[in-house]
Amino acid sequence: MKQAFRLAYDGRNFHGFQRQSHLPTIESSLFKSLINLGLCSDVPVDYSAAGRTDSGVSAIAQTVSFEAPIWCTPSAINSKLPSSIRVWASTTVPENFNATLDALNRTYLYYLHASNLDYELLNSSIQLLSGLHDFHNLTPDKQRTKRNITISATPFEDHFVISIESSGFSRELVRRIISLIVEISSKKSPIEKIDRIFSPRPLTGPEGVPPAPAYPLILYDVGYPFKFQCDPKAIDSTRDIFETLSKKHLTLSHIFQHIPQFLI
Repeated sequence: MKQAFRLAYDGRNFHGFQRQSHLPTIESSLFKSLINLGLCSDVPVDYSAAGRTDSGVSAIAQTVSFEAPIWCTPSAINSKLPSSIRVWASTTVPENFNATLDALNRTYLYYLHASNLDYELLNSSIQLLSGLHDFHNLTPDKQRTKRNITISATPFEDHFVISIESSGFSRELVRRIISLIVEISSKKSPIEKIDRIFSPRPLTGPEGVPPAPAYPLILYDVGYPFKFQCDPKAIDSTRDIFETLSKKHLTLSHIFQHIPQFLI
């Protein structure tokens, strides 16, 4: 039988999702867990993944599929995974299912600190970047650079949560879009730069837009025409691990906030 699985992970200590020789990645950790379970000797049979997140990028709903017996549950896989990677849901899928090709849409969230950002400029840049455009100046890819993208911003405490959705993304596109939005909303570049981005002429040198940092980016959802069944034990494990991480970093945040006060 063939199953699809949902994964959540803290990507900060990994060199991206895709397996690489001699480097820790999410995929290599997943394969190792499946090998330790006796499911395969290398890559699982008929394996596919929804996307290849960059180094440092995290996920809530990364999706993989492969041939797996009924006993191969999220909790079983988690027993062999590092705690920073959790499988939390699964479902049986048709034998011809492909997690990459059958995804209807992908949604990323990026957390931007709101300080020094002009909300009106942020929203204006988002409106101009949304829709069907050729994003060739925001990706190193040379082909398939036309994308229909939906972008929105939601205030959250002292941050803006930027949601970017499309059926697929070119390399580095999400992080370069974020970088451009920050440039404009912090008034480092005029909003007219977006017109230049969409022009046929390539951007070079200082005109170019670098990718934004990876760690505030998360693969939030991958849509399919079916629902996943949550594993209660795996859900509890996932929640406990990420709540512990949240408390740890909240404490660190308070420490770092107090350090400048001692320097006055």
